[in-house]
Amino acid sequence: MERKKLSAGELALLNGTGLEDVRLPGLCAAEFQKEEFLCTAGSPMPAVMLLAEGVCTSCFQAENGRRLLLGFSRPGDILGDLELLSQEARANTSVQAVSRVRCVYIPFEINREALLEQPRFLRYAARTVAEKFRQDTRSCANNILYDLETRLCGYIAVTRRGTVWEEKLTQTAELLGTSYRHLLRTLDALTAQGILKKRSRGFSVTDLPRLLEKGGALYQDASSLP
Repeated sequence: MERKKLSAGELALLNGTGLEDVRLPGLCAAEFQKEEFLCTAGSPMPAVMLLAEGVCTSCFQAENGRRLLLGFSRPGDILGDLELLSQEARANTSVQAVSRVRCVYIPFEINREALLEQPRFLRYAARTVAEKFRQDTRSCANNILYDLETRLCGYIAVTRRGTVWEEKLTQTAELLGTSYRHLLRTLDALTAQGILKKRSRGFSVTDLPRLLEKGGALYQDASSLP
């Protein structure tokens, strides 16, 4: 993580939550690189973070260390809202950057009481928590009701960069709750269908409309990403 000065857009995001006149020690912008963790389940929650740029995965982490994809966080979302409202000091989920991510970073412990005293911010946070529960319910249903090919297409739709998809396959298999071997078979099937094409590193999406038709609706706003 690299600390930065807040941009005009990030100040506007902060002001939109009702925190424009609140003294918040340590307030800054924070920049995370792809694959960097913003928080880790079971570890102290470092900050309340208002996402300004980029996309993150949110994952449930079991006691055996395995992870399962719950959904994606995007600009406008809050990280740390559930922990703040439930008076928990440790992160409930692991959140990892899919791309470069910037956020408004409000150190958690020293600002907890100040945040809990702001009615506008609490209303904003309550809405984001309600949306997370809706997404988690949908994600659990998707994991049960849809086959791997459909879920993989949805995952690729969100994590691709343009027409290039270069996510780590071992991590993808873990997040989608499948074996590495089954993931490879599914990627081969999508390649045979002309939806993907193998590259020296990763895959090219050669038929984006079919990819989105198969799985683009599983994750919110997948078709709007570059």
